[in-house]
Amino acid sequence: MKEKELNICIWIHHAATFLGIICSVCLLIRRKLSKGRICILTLFLESQLWGAFKIISDFKKGCSRLRDSYEKIHTLSKNGRQERRTAAGLCCGSVLFKLSVPWLIGREA
Repeated sequence: MKEKELNICIWIHHAATFLGIICSVCLLIRRKLSKGRICILTLFLESQLWGAFKIISDFKKGCSRLRDSYEKIHTLSKNGRQERRTAAGLCCGSVLFKLSVPWLIGREA
């Protein structure tokens, strides 16, 4: 996997984390949710805030935990195509999770 592709995956993941935080906070401010949904959304928000703190600390240290994870994908992959597909699939799954959870919690039942 090229460095440019790796950086794109990492920044997409980081952007999804911060968008998940923004969506969750907007839903909590709205306060038209049941107590159960507020509890679930709060737990999700806490996990995303923890991820944001890790992103910020990695940025300050100049290292990346995601880069280390992609290095493990590189060692486990048989070829470059499989490596790219695995990385893209994980990146898409991460974005889907981080953005769909607030959407699913906030939809009208």
